Amino acid sequence: VCDTPERGGLCPADCTVLAFLEDFEGAWPGAWLTGDNDGNSGTDTWGRVSNRSVSTSQSLWCAQNGDNLTGYDDYMQAWAVRAIDLSPWAGSATLTLSLWIWVHTDGNNDWYATTYSADGTTWTALESTTGDTGGWVQKTYDLTAQAGNASFVLGLYFESNWIGSLQEGAYVDDIRITAVR
Repeated sequence: VCDTPERGGLCPADCTVLAFLEDFEGAWPGAWLTGDNDGNSGTDTWGRVSNRSVSTSQSLWCAQNGDNLTGYDDYMQAWAVRAIDLSPWAGSATLTLSLWIWVHTDGNNDWYATTYSADGTTWTALESTTGDTGGWVQKTYDLTAQAGNASFVLGLYFESNWIGSLQEGAYVDDIRITAVR
């Protein structure tokens, strides 16, 4: 319960609601859709793995469904998307997306991006990451502008070029959207 004197009526410790959680421990793919827009090295898509995770035993890897079991393939444009209904948060809610990423690529031409679509067709990158994060890194983004959007789609994207890679690529875990009214 928020008491009036607490931060002008808002107290995140009491009023923060978990609007969405994905820790990749449930059935896969569930509501997620996956694909690869570049089939030059076969189809390589995001899938669940147990070799790297943040809080539990599973995470998502950019190249789980492919033919290279130790790293990512050349010519990848792998994506995973999930529709999330944010209509219950219309009005005065502040929405925050947080997720953990682990990225290790061969440099500037191979990269991971957290993306979203407000309408299911036009995509916006929240941030892209290349190189080596040095382990798991938590990222947070303000989604307040999407509060009330019933057509919101979250996207994970990984792209590689034609130069053979010796790295693992990208992992994602513990995706949360929290709402504060």
